[in-house]
Amino acid sequence: MGERTDLRRTIRLGLIGGTITLSIASIGIATLFSERPLVAKVITMGQILIYAPAFLIAYMLVRDLSREKIADSLVIGLLSGLVGGLPMVILIVLASTFNLRQFLPNVSPALIETLTFGRGASLGSVLFVLSNGLVGLVTAGLQLIPPSDPAPTQNGLNCTLTLG
Repeated sequence: MGERTDLRRTIRLGLIGGTITLSIASIGIATLFSERPLVAKVITMGQILIYAPAFLIAYMLVRDLSREKIADSLVIGLLSGLVGGLPMVILIVLASTFNLRQFLPNVSPALIETLTFGRGASLGSVLFVLSNGLVGLVTAGLQLIPPSDPAPTQNGLNCTLTLG
């Protein structure tokens, strides 16, 4: 597959992930679950739901790449996360500028506060895109763990996510 095709696929899937995140946020699930801490004072279930599409899209994009293409994997993971954050930036800007609650009742100030880390629309949007990119980058990095070693890492993540 050529570089141009990889770039298009990365952008397309990143935007699909961002649209999924937008849907999760707009229907109110993220706000509802943001009250439930997964790790006390560190991360909530709502944040996991918001970042899960970026994780899954980055995983889909890099899982088939060879382990020799480390830089390509990391760039693809980062780019898919950054692009995936753009639909949420549009939501943050629109919700900060207009009252969207008459059309989208679950797009509340609490949701915008969660998405922007309480930093306001402009800085919060940048932080959201960067954190989404970081999720993609870390996901790509996890794929580079040698096949004989991932079990402890995956087991630890699975226990944390399922048991809290």
